[in-house]
Amino acid sequence: MQETYTQEKPSENLYDRLEETDSLNENLGKTVKEANQNLEQFKGMQGYKDVSTPDSKVPTIDIESVQKGIFCEYKGNSILQNALSGCKSIEQTVDELSQINKGIKRFLPHRKNKEHNQKCDELSDLMPERYHLRTNGLLALDNFVNNTVLWSAVSFALCRGMELSFSFESNTMPDQILSTYAPIAMSILMMIAGMNHNRYRKEGIAKTKEYARYLDHKIEALYSVEARHPTE
Repeated sequence: MQETYTQEKPSENLYDRLEETDSLNENLGKTVKEANQNLEQFKGMQGYKDVSTPDSKVPTIDIESVQKGIFCEYKGNSILQNALSGCKSIEQTVDELSQINKGIKRFLPHRKNKEHNQKCDELSDLMPERYHLRTNGLLALDNFVNNTVLWSAVSFALCRGMELSFSFESNTMPDQILSTYAPIAMSILMMIAGMNHNRYRKEGIAKTKEYARYLDHKIEALYSVEARHPTE
């Protein structure tokens, strides 16, 4: 039986934290440079002692050690552990989770899958939340079919109810609007909404794979092929 990921989650996802540390030395250099510039205004004053930092002596941060320490905070994440051990890259896991959006499946509603969504929970600890990978249930308005069929039915029912309530004469303009034009217009709008949602899913998958490739690259850069495990 697969072990559920129950370790206390860090407050931020792994991708954001790693990306932020990538520029630590650059930001440190800018901070020192700004401090030196601020000190310039005091030069020449009586009693001033120069404490500026020469460019050659600007301190640096061991970013590799910092990022390995960050990886350690996520060691209970099975997706990350598979990537660290070389069993399955994070991008491969994303490919598996995105199968629900392949081919005709991307147009159809999906049954809520607890195990699948738990994997999505783990993935959201590693990168910004990717809602489009989740299975939200057969009635969720996250696909083309539900957006088109359900809302079209609602619009037809609503317009029919208004038609009966106001008792418009048959074949008059108000009657034609409520009985024909309005439902068709609403159906077209819902079809467009469904198509836009599918486009969002496609763009979302591409972005998720971009995050995954970044993390896989970090793993390759920080850990050797022989021992891809965070330092304890």
